[in-house]
Amino acid sequence: MIVDQLGDIQNEIVGGKAQGLLLLQNEGCYVPKFFVLPASTFAAYLARRPSGPILSEAQRAEILVRLEAWNWKETGVAVRSSVAGEDGQEHAFPGMMDSVLNVRDEQHLWRAVADVVNSAWSDRALAYRQEKQITDEVTPAVIIQKQIAAEISGVVFTVNPVYPNEMAVHTVAGLGVGLVSGAVAPTETYLDRTRGTLLHQEIRTQAERYTLTAEGVACLPGAESNVLSPARIAELHSLCLRVEERRGAPQDIEFCVAGEQLYLLQGRPITVPIATPTVYDNSNIQESYCGVTTPLTFSFARRAYATVYTQTMQVLGLPSAMIEAQQETVNNLLGLVQGRIYYNINNWYRGLQLLPSFRQNKEDMERMMGLQEPVDFVADRRKSVWQ
Repeated sequence: MIVDQLGDIQNEIVGGKAQGLLLLQNEGCYVPKFFVLPASTFAAYLARRPSGPILSEAQRAEILVRLEAWNWKETGVAVRSSVAGEDGQEHAFPGMMDSVLNVRDEQHLWRAVADVVNSAWSDRALAYRQEKQITDEVTPAVIIQKQIAAEISGVVFTVNPVYPNEMAVHTVAGLGVGLVSGAVAPTETYLDRTRGTLLHQEIRTQAERYTLTAEGVACLPGAESNVLSPARIAELHSLCLRVEERRGAPQDIEFCVAGEQLYLLQGRPITVPIATPTVYDNSNIQESYCGVTTPLTFSFARRAYATVYTQTMQVLGLPSAMIEAQQETVNNLLGLVQGRIYYNINNWYRGLQLLPSFRQNKEDMERMMGLQEPVDFVADRRKSVWQ
């Protein structure tokens, strides 16, 4: 069985990476043509070093029929791993299994499939499983995908784990091999997550790049631009936010550009912890408490705000238990930073979560406070009609 549509496919059948590609394809994103040899293809293959062909003659024939339609011996294909649990919410398996690029003949194709399957039991993959205490059975699937001669390759973190108000875009010239392996230092571009405007950028000139050759992939000298145009950055920002919204979690997305087309190559959840910084702003409150404030005055101001907002919740008819649950928030609506009083913006947003029309109230509050750079760390929560 060959899989090329999402349907009712489970992670255990095609693996995490393939499931991510099928989702991207199903969402209307441009993904290079591909199909998946599911785990069931290799169910009878238990030895880690094959003594004979890993695929039957019938399976090979079916694969070749598909590849001929791609003119694969001219364009090449990439053979990629996809294992259950890979690219999931908890475990990414970064670089643990093999990928073989620019395969252009049958001998190398069948060898690449075997190498990719066997890499699921490589020392590094088994060590990763042991470190993460993953005890699930190893069930490798294989992706065969049309090779793209990328001019620029990169990765997008829809949320910068260190500064969550940013989207991070790292790019290299040529194939993404150098970026994934760490051999090439990328140009780093950081965007405002909400608006897509450029916040800061560190451009690095490449002395060499990875590219496709008749023999496979090679690292060749010669500098080429690794900087995306403003129009391409805007397209990438919009597309990646759309993927994140549909997946319901911040995403780590690999992409490449060839000619006029932007391709998405992989999409997976960000598994590293994402910081939640506290944002302070005094653009409004400095009118009441200007300059340095003593701790005694600050304690008075903080208690006054907490009392007023607790009474407001009582007037609104919130249950006592809910009001009690909000005490940490209302007791910290203000912060004292280097002797000056600031609004703790995060907690003001959390207070608005109790009300209907969070987005409108948020915008009104930001105008009232005079916030020049609204913050989106605290999102609205879905409420029932009764709530």
